[in-house]
Amino acid sequence: MNARSIKSLTVAATISLFGLPAIAADVSLSFDKITTVDADGDMSVCTKRYGSGYKTSASDKGAEHRVTDNGHSFKVVSNDVSQNMGVVSFHNTYLMSFDGETDPVSAELWATGLAGEPVYRGTFSDGTCRGHVDMSAS
Repeated sequence: MNARSIKSLTVAATISLFGLPAIAADVSLSFDKITTVDADGDMSVCTKRYGSGYKTSASDKGAEHRVTDNGHSFKVVSNDVSQNMGVVSFHNTYLMSFDGETDPVSAELWATGLAGEPVYRGTFSDGTCRGHVDMSAS
C-alpha cells in the first residue's frame, strides 16, 4: 500500500466509525465479553451502553460524527491508522454520548483487519466498561 492509499484509509477511518471504509453508509457493531473495568463496577451500565450491539450511520453534524439506532452519538476525537503487510491496525479515541446519560464518555478502541476487507475485530474501553467488538460495513 502506498502513501496515498494510507492517507485515503486514514481519511476513511476518520469519516467512519471504528475505521471501516467511508463508503459504507452503515456500520454494524456487535459486542462480546463485556465486563466492567473495576471488579465491583455496575454491569447494568455496560449492558445499557453496549448491549448486543447496534448499527451506526452518518450524522448531520459533520464527517467525524456518527449516530446509532439506539440513540447514541459518537465523535472521532483522534485517529491513528497504520497498514503493514496487508494488515490494517488502528487506535481511535471517541467522545460518546449515550441515550439517558448526561455526560459524554471518552472511549478508546484498538482493532485490526485485513486491508480491503470490511470486517475488523478489536477491543475497547470507556473507563467503566471494556470488551471485544466486531465491526462490519453494510
